[in-house]
Amino acid sequence: MSAAKKGPKKAAKRSPKKRPEPDTHVIDYEPESPVIREHEAEERRRRGFRTAMWMIAAMIIFGLGWVTWHEALEKNAQFLLKAVEVNTEGTLTREQIVAATGLTTATNLLTMNLREVRAKIERLPQVKSAVIHRDYHGKLRLDVVQRLPVAWIECDHEAMPRHATHSVF
Repeated sequence: MSAAKKGPKKAAKRSPKKRPEPDTHVIDYEPESPVIREHEAEERRRRGFRTAMWMIAAMIIFGLGWVTWHEALEKNAQFLLKAVEVNTEGTLTREQIVAATGLTTATNLLTMNLREVRAKIERLPQVKSAVIHRDYHGKLRLDVVQRLPVAWIECDHEAMPRHATHSVF
């Protein structure tokens, strides 16, 4: 019979020998030399120049946008307030309501805050509610609902005109 069929063979154990460690060589992938330092300095200059050009381009675009906004929208005569139409019934006159808003003909309809204008009108004691509509051709329409007075005070010898003393809420 052959030697392979004689029975189980045990694997021969080898004695653990320490292998000598090879000398490790560290490769410097970023060597220092005058040429490399010169290339790095040139690359930094290029990056700085590129950054400066992007910043200048951004400032130019921002400036053009700002000028366009002011000239086309804020200073455009088409969007200035030209007429105020007041629809109301009650003791307040059109002039009193317009004076309470504080609007002038130089007011821009685009930048005007309608909530503030409505709040100014509704601060008047005779006003119950106000609705404001604007069109962008220089016209502002105020629909004002006034409270109805329930009593009047008149004093002819004191020259007091008729005034509402109490309004229905």
